[in-house]
Amino acid sequence: MTELLTIGELARLSGLSASSLRFYDREGLLVPARVDPSSGYRRYSEAQVPVARLVAGLRRVGMPLSEVAVVLDLRARGSVGDARDVVVAHETRLEQGLQDARREIARTLDLLGDGEPTRHVTVSGHDLSRALRTVRFAVAQEPAEDLAVLAGVLVEAGPEGLRLVATDRYRLAVGVVEGARTIGPPLVPHPATASVVVPPDWLEQVGVTAGRQPVHLAIGEAVCIARVGASELRAPSVPGAFPDYRRILDWDRARLAQGIDALPLLDSMGRRSGDGPPGAVGLADVDGVAHVVGRRSEAEVHVNGEFLLEALAAVDGDPSLVLDGPIAPLAVRGSDGGLSVLMPVRADRTG
Repeated sequence: MTELLTIGELARLSGLSASSLRFYDREGLLVPARVDPSSGYRRYSEAQVPVARLVAGLRRVGMPLSEVAVVLDLRARGSVGDARDVVVAHETRLEQGLQDARREIARTLDLLGDGEPTRHVTVSGHDLSRALRTVRFAVAQEPAEDLAVLAGVLVEAGPEGLRLVATDRYRLAVGVVEGARTIGPPLVPHPATASVVVPPDWLEQVGVTAGRQPVHLAIGEAVCIARVGASELRAPSVPGAFPDYRRILDWDRARLAQGIDALPLLDSMGRRSGDGPPGAVGLADVDGVAHVVGRRSEAEVHVNGEFLLEALAAVDGDPSLVLDGPIAPLAVRGSDGGLSVLMPVRADRTG
């Protein structure tokens, strides 16, 4: 008979403390192979050593007990691939959380610095205007007083380049400013993303003033300064917290690359627009091409047709769609990297 391990021996072999092992026993996560009925001493088999090490590793990276239990159950049933998927999903959440934390730290450091610019970017006025055209349709026209920030455009500079973002809560648009070049390192000790919400009319004025000349943008939490030659245009930030658009854009690059051709929709939707707002339209993938379908049962998703037409017209280059189910947002992507997201609607909704 194989000799069983004491709780102290398993603690040394696994990296878990004896108190943790007692806790995991009570939780049913790592139950001893045998418990002495008279003394209550726990004994573990050698086969439980790798299980205990697995628990230790997962808990060190903050995996909740419920998910650790799922991983152990899948492993015990031989579904190692599924168990790995649970771990990878947790890793993805950690990475997203780290990115969110870095953005919040950057914003906090901006505030501690009285909102002075922390990122300096150079871009042509033409490219800035083109990105603004990509997102302007999604700016809220008459937002409620507590959502006044939605009447602005988020200007965000970071490791991924310069982006413009607008949303009215029903649709969201992201414009990539081509050719943006960061001047010098960020003025904070982190790979920070600097962002500010500015009026769209101010961005338009900057683009018109610059034409194809370079624009030097200084971006901070409370101000955005545009310098074009000897001219300086300053915009105070639109007050309020802009929605975390990255949580809405829950697509990975592989799924975006699999978008279907939406160019034919521009023609068909354009003809329909002459008869007034098209209301809710159903869309389906027909051999890799997006089509408007009349029957509810044939549609993969329904969206506001007027919003869809605006999104198709706003992106530069040939548009494509990412269909992700009847209750998931619809992505409209341009070949320039611009992206719009439309919230799905009920099939019988007309406006």
